Amino acid sequence: MPIQLSSFFKFLFKFYSKPISESKLILLVSLFVLATHNIGFFQNTVQVYQTHDNLSLSLLLVSVLHGSLLFLAFSLLGFGWLLRILLAATLVISASAAYFTDTYNVIIDVDMIDNSLKTDTEEVRDLLSIQQGMYILLLGLVPDWLVLTIPLAQSTWAKRIAWRLGSFTMVMAVMVGTLVTAADFYATYIRENATLRYYSTPLAPLYEVGLYVDQEFIGQNQAPFQIIAPQATRTTGSKPKLMILIVGETARADHFGLNGYLRDTTPRLAELNVINYTNVIACGTSTAHSLPCMFSAQNRQTFSKSSANNQENLLDILHKTGVKAVWLDNNSTSKGVASRITYLDSKSSGNNPVCDSECRDVGMLQQSQTWLDQQDAGADKIVVLHQ
Repeated sequence: MPIQLSSFFKFLFKFYSKPISESKLILLVSLFVLATHNIGFFQNTVQVYQTHDNLSLSLLLVSVLHGSLLFLAFSLLGFGWLLRILLAATLVISASAAYFTDTYNVIIDVDMIDNSLKTDTEEVRDLLSIQQGMYILLLGLVPDWLVLTIPLAQSTWAKRIAWRLGSFTMVMAVMVGTLVTAADFYATYIRENATLRYYSTPLAPLYEVGLYVDQEFIGQNQAPFQIIAPQATRTTGSKPKLMILIVGETARADHFGLNGYLRDTTPRLAELNVINYTNVIACGTSTAHSLPCMFSAQNRQTFSKSSANNQENLLDILHKTGVKAVWLDNNSTSKGVASRITYLDSKSSGNNPVCDSECRDVGMLQQSQTWLDQQDAGADKIVVLHQ
C-alpha cells in the first residue's frame, strides 16, 4: 500500500506541475462531471435499458452524447481566470444538484428551484446532512482547488482561440458522427425517454435556472397584469359572513380515513360531520406550483405560474368586491398569492404567540382573532391560514 500511495502522489505531482492547455482542463472537468456527478442519471438510464440486448453499448452511446454536450457547454465559459472561476462555480452547483438526484432521485426543475429559494430556514435545516457536505466537499470544493490552481500553458490569444475552436469543432464532429451512425438508437432515446435528460447534471439544472430567471424576472415583467373579473360584484346578506380557509400540506387521498382508508387517519374530522370532496387533485407536488394554481382561474392541465402571477386570483377578486381578506403564513410564504392583500407572517415569536423551538400553527388562531377585532364588524371577511 505505501508503494501504491507513493506512486499515486508522484503521478499527481508530475501531472500537477506540468502546465496544461485550457482545452485539456475543460476535457478533464467534463469527464470528471460525467463520471461523478451523473450517477443518478446513469442509474435511471440503466433501468430503462437493462432489458436491451446490449446495455454496455447503450451506456456508451449515452455517455458520448452527454460528455460531448458537457465539453461544448464548458467551452463557452471564456478564457483564463474567467474560465477557471465559472468552472469552479459550476462544479459546486453541479455537486449540490448531484446530491439531491443521487439521494432522492429527484430532478431539479423550475418548481424545485423556486421552492429552494423561497423556503424557510427550518426546512433548509432539515435538508442539511453530513452526506450533502461530503458531496459538496469531494465533488465540488476539492476539484475547485485543482481547477483554480493547476498551471495553464501560456500562449497568445490567437493560439488560444484557435485551440478552442479546434477542440470545439473536433468534439462537435465526434458527437454529430455518433448521432448519424447510431441514428436509430438516439431517435428512440430522445423521443421515448425524454425524462432522462432531466437527470443530466449540471446541464439540466442550469437550463432550469435559465427558465426560472425568465419566468420570475424577464417574462413576468413584460406581461401586463390581467384583470380577469372587471365587473365582479358580491351579494350582501343581512349578516356578515366569515370564512376560515385552512391550506395545509398535501394529503394523499388514498391514505385519508374519510375516503375509506383502512386506518382511521382522520378521526376528528369524522366527528365533525364535514363535507368531504373525494375527487380533488392538486396541480402539483410542490407548494410553489400547487398553491398559486389553487387560487387561480386556471386548471391543472393549463396552469402556468408566470401567467398566474400576472393576473387576478380568487383573493384579489374577493378583496376588490369589499371582502376583507388576510393571509396568515406559518409555512413558506404565499408564493405570490397574497401579494395584494394583507399578509401576516406567523413564523416569528414577535407575531405568533405560540412558539418554542418553532412557531406552532395554533398561534395563528390568536393572530386571526386580533385581526378580526380590528375590522369593521359589518364587513364580510376571509381568513386564510397557511400551515
